[in-house]
Amino acid sequence: MKKPLNILAATLLAGTIFSSSISPAFAEDPTPFTDVNGTEYSKAVEFLYDNGITKGISATKFGVRDPITRVNAAVILGKYLNVDQSNPNIPKSGFRDLPPRAVNIVSFLKYNGIMNGKTDTYFGAGDNITRGEAAIMLYRAFGYQLPDADGTTSFTDISPRYERAVQALVNKGVILGINDTKFGTNDPLTRGQLALLMYRISLLPPYSPLPAEEKHGFVAFGDSNTEGFYFEKQFPESLGNKWTDQVAAVYGEGINSTIYNAGVRGNTTEQGAVRFKEKVLDVNPKAVTIMFGINDALLLDNGQPQVSKVIFKQNLTSMVFQLKARDIEVVLMTNPPVIEGIYYNSQIVTKNKNIAPLYTDKDGLRNWINSYNDIIRQVAKDQGVPLVDVHNILVEKAGGATDYLLGSSGLLDDKTGIHMTPKANDIIAEHVKNKLSDKINSNPSDELNVSIKVDKDIYDLSTDKSIKITISNMDSKSYSYSPPSFLQKKLDNQWVTVEYSDELAFPGIVETLMPNTTATAGISLDARSFKQPLTAGVYRVAHPLGKSTDFKIVE
Repeated sequence: MKKPLNILAATLLAGTIFSSSISPAFAEDPTPFTDVNGTEYSKAVEFLYDNGITKGISATKFGVRDPITRVNAAVILGKYLNVDQSNPNIPKSGFRDLPPRAVNIVSFLKYNGIMNGKTDTYFGAGDNITRGEAAIMLYRAFGYQLPDADGTTSFTDISPRYERAVQALVNKGVILGINDTKFGTNDPLTRGQLALLMYRISLLPPYSPLPAEEKHGFVAFGDSNTEGFYFEKQFPESLGNKWTDQVAAVYGEGINSTIYNAGVRGNTTEQGAVRFKEKVLDVNPKAVTIMFGINDALLLDNGQPQVSKVIFKQNLTSMVFQLKARDIEVVLMTNPPVIEGIYYNSQIVTKNKNIAPLYTDKDGLRNWINSYNDIIRQVAKDQGVPLVDVHNILVEKAGGATDYLLGSSGLLDDKTGIHMTPKANDIIAEHVKNKLSDKINSNPSDELNVSIKVDKDIYDLSTDKSIKITISNMDSKSYSYSPPSFLQKKLDNQWVTVEYSDELAFPGIVETLMPNTTATAGISLDARSFKQPLTAGVYRVAHPLGKSTDFKIVE
């Protein structure tokens, strides 16, 4: 049963956009698997088998009730996504337990924040994937087709880590619980169950981005150092002049402070992710700053962080990925350094708890939080987004990273030792504004040293089938972007994006243009590709890394 896959990773890696979907066609012969035909798994396995995504465990057995390993689940997902296994530009995962057939696929999934390992070097290739892990994997891979559902699930065995993914999948009918109250989070997923999940995913309506939506202003997303709630009591004379207010004065475009300041005291990335759609994506800003990490890193009484480093990185990557896919500028920010003595004492005063011993083997709270900053720095590098390194900026201003120097600098408050003073807010505001300057309302290719060229000056709709695009990176560093490219038409001196047909689907992936390399892409001129027919006029290509020069389309 051949069924159209979405326009997926290999297509985008090759830079090609198809003009139409393949029509479903049912196979004349059933699968050769005797444990599948006539069962609930029949259509799902037939779909995977006919599309070359997977085979059976033998010539006659699919193994519908056998548990599936993490590496085999990754390979099936990768083949569904059409990952180019020979592409040398995919950054390697660093996992040492992968078979050769899975190296590029797992590297692709890790790079795009879809799957991670058990450790930095151990993927857990031979471990059975659990139902909870599979839910997270699919939610991250197909999040655009799985909008967050309202309310809560009735399952009693899912932790906050799994809740969003499970709720979204259940809401769309992709997955069910093992009964009305149990999801079976830690139960192994079977090969038959994964086939059903992938088949149901293929039946979902395609995601269609809306690049024509006009964006306004900026949103600062984070915790207390973004919210600045402490200004009211500690620095009332500077109320209304927090770093977020100063940035909004330049880039806010009249947006109210209750909207552009999306900081919430005490929030981790897990809690932030729950409100990310409403407070950030739905605002549709031109730019977003993200500053989380202190609360993620804080240790519980059992010595474990509130959010592990692996989950913290996944959450950050997911946020950046969703923003970049919507052509929203992203600036990541590290957390300020901590005055340990003041913070430790504040916990004794307010909670009657001596937390200092918890951080002894972490080399102190300041270094422990800075290890989360290292993750922020790495995500910024991996995803090719700007970074305001708040920690390093303030340490340099203070003359060093000691309690005495930080306390004497006037950069951090004397109540908790973790909040930035008005002095620090002024410094950081300038750095954020500098990062945003020339980013908003600019052609990215001008600053990225990337050229976007089309192959003709004039295209004739009666003879030309597509527009060939050449993207050249003339820089010594790589750039990440989220395909596809779009056509824009000049109407009354305004550039208007020509929207693709709903029949076309673009998965949320991040592509990489390596240093000193050239990639090609294409836009079909087939009328079926667009919601409205193309007409004669002046056009340009809007690629995520920049825009082409103008060209004409004639009829």
